[in-house]
Amino acid sequence: MQKPNHIKSARRTLNIESKELLKLSKNIGIDFSKLCDYLLSCKGNIITLGVGKSGHIANKVSATLSSTGSP
Repeated sequence: MQKPNHIKSARRTLNIESKELLKLSKNIGIDFSKLCDYLLSCKGNIITLGVGKSGHIANKVSATLSSTGSP
C-alpha cells in the first residue's frame, strides 16, 4: 500500500477550491448587493431555517450573523 502524499493532496484540493471561488466571484452581482442592503436594514431578528443539510447551513449562517452583531 502506497503512503498518501498529504502535501500533494492539499495542494490539489486548494487548487480546485480556488478555481471554484474565482468562478463564484464572477457571478456575484446586483442581487447580492440587494440582499446585503436588505439584511443590514432589518430592524428585527433575522431568522434562518432549513431541514437536513439546509438546516446545518442555516445554523452556521445564524452563528455567523450572531458573531457579527446581527440580531
